Amino acid sequence: GDRQVRDAGIEDEGPQSPGVGRFAALSLAPDGRPGVAYLAVTAGGTGALTGALRFAEASRPDPRAPADWTFYTVDEAAMPAADPHAPQDLPAAVGLMPAVARDADDHAVIAYHDRPAGNLKLARFDAAAGLFAAPVILDGETAGADTGNVGQYPALALEADGTAHVAYVDMGREYGHRLLYVSTRSGTPEVVDDGYRSPDPATAPAGAPVFHFVGDSSALVLTGGAPHIAYQDATAFELRLAHRQADGAWTREVIAGGAQPFAGAFGFYARMIPDGGAVVLSSYVIDQHVDPLRYCVEIWTRSLTIE
Repeated sequence: GDRQVRDAGIEDEGPQSPGVGRFAALSLAPDGRPGVAYLAVTAGGTGALTGALRFAEASRPDPRAPADWTFYTVDEAAMPAADPHAPQDLPAAVGLMPAVARDADDHAVIAYHDRPAGNLKLARFDAAAGLFAAPVILDGETAGADTGNVGQYPALALEADGTAHVAYVDMGREYGHRLLYVSTRSGTPEVVDDGYRSPDPATAPAGAPVFHFVGDSSALVLTGGAPHIAYQDATAFELRLAHRQADGAWTREVIAGGAQPFAGAFGFYARMIPDGGAVVLSSYVIDQHVDPLRYCVEIWTRSLTIE
């Protein structure tokens, strides 16, 4: 149908500029009502910027007018002044890269990245109060002490009792990223993939360690309470799948990519849904080594075995 403006802002160039709608994440209630989490950067009278995570929820499955939407501010904070000598690749704001899920009462739960603090946060809608409760820090800070730069590209899944499971990226290493996982049941972050790869003797004869950038574009599903995470190894252009075993250990497999000769770059915008005793995965694929060039979405099915 029709295209509607739900929130309006003034767009400028660069990430540190006023504007709304970046990192939008859509969630549908069981009755089809849409909800959208997104970043809003606004400028005050002095030009100072404020970054906010907002959630817009429709009152009907087919919203047709502004009155059909209710807007909530989930989290917000003043943004530091831009440093012209240190350009930003992302806005220095709370509310980046939100992932949205619905609890058993159909209320929104949002995991997101607080960029200035380098934290992973989680916020839940409080129906009794009619607003989002104060967000909690899942990783990146303990008792006010900084413990790392984490939380980009979160993926979120909920159990029926509300337990949240989140996969996310640890950017704190000098080179290479790690894929981490945490649940609100244990509260202890776990390393799913540290990015370490055995060196290729053809390119690293001295046996130098190789660390890849892993964890971007992740997706997380639960089967029987066990998490499964699809994600990209951006260094090898692989789509990978990780499973948490009953003893807490993680196993990993390559779904596509990394082949020689080169057969395409996989893992972009990974998505996954459970399907009985299996998962169905999709990934955007790029192959510029063929003619005609290949840009497509591929789909795979993998059976699950948890030991």
